Amino acid sequence: MAAGAEVALGDRIRSALAVSPYRSDSPGARWRLIEGAHPLPDERSLHAGEAVRDWLQALPAGLPLIVLLSGGASASLELPVDGMTLEKLRELNRWLLGSGLDIAAMNAVRARFSQLKRGGLARLAGRRRIHVLATSDVPGDRVEDIGSGPCWPEAPRWPQGLPAWLNDWHETLPLPEAMTPPAEISHAIIARNSDALEAVVDAVEEDGVALAGCARLEGDAVAAAKRIVADIDAGPAGVHLWGGETTVTLPENPGRGGRCQHLALAAAIALEGREDVALLAFGTDGIDGSTEDAGAVIDGRTLDAIRDEGLDALHCLERADSNTALQAAGALVHTGATGTNVMDVVIGWKFH
Repeated sequence: MAAGAEVALGDRIRSALAVSPYRSDSPGARWRLIEGAHPLPDERSLHAGEAVRDWLQALPAGLPLIVLLSGGASASLELPVDGMTLEKLRELNRWLLGSGLDIAAMNAVRARFSQLKRGGLARLAGRRRIHVLATSDVPGDRVEDIGSGPCWPEAPRWPQGLPAWLNDWHETLPLPEAMTPPAEISHAIIARNSDALEAVVDAVEEDGVALAGCARLEGDAVAAAKRIVADIDAGPAGVHLWGGETTVTLPENPGRGGRCQHLALAAAIALEGREDVALLAFGTDGIDGSTEDAGAVIDGRTLDAIRDEGLDALHCLERADSNTALQAAGALVHTGATGTNVMDVVIGWKFH
């Protein structure tokens, strides 16, 4: 995104700062690059938040601001409210990632304890025009949920049904400062999950393979895997597509994995012994959960390969340790950071 802005705007850029959880080359001499952290915030995230605050406050008055926003900003860029220590921040995000809450509820909680989320960045930017160009990694492409809505001018409602310790934090820690609306804010989605799906469709059609259907990916990862297998069974031969994201509720002391690997392992169990289906589940950013793998590709032989390594696939699934099982089967897909983030894609291929 930064490289694209450099190409489009060139020397019209007066000052530019980029925060990313991945090390990369600078898109130009005007850019200052800062490394954040993902999926859990750490000291780098706090450093990035302070740097963004200081940079915003040093900008000339009235200079328009372009915000290039993508998923991952919630963790890689953080400036917590007073009393919210890094230890508490990591505890909060670790719980959220395994809570099974949808992204809207997760980001509502994150925003409650942040000076940057839900309009906080816009408040720090002062009264200037702000244009937000966002890559959507949230269901429904709700701009208020992308990166926890740093320029969205409405505070979220506190979710119901949260644990007592979290409600206690909500009641005792200071609230973020209220936002004074800038002169003008505009939001535009420039990339979304449907773009990734369309790219898959183009590749399928180019290869002359039948497209059997395309559907939304949502809900619990294991339940989604079962629905996917049922849809494949009920549908014709060809490529079946799903796009979106699922959730995983983690047990105590979980293993390694992510929602795509969790779904893939559940699908491997359901497809045991089948010779007519293969399935790929991957995160479009190239990183799935707590791993550096994008996802996994499985078929009817995957379960045997896991057993051959002395592992129980169902036990690994129950422990949220899908990465261990899929690595043993040689099923993991590793792409490295892709430079984009438009949720997840699942591709099922029914051969006959």
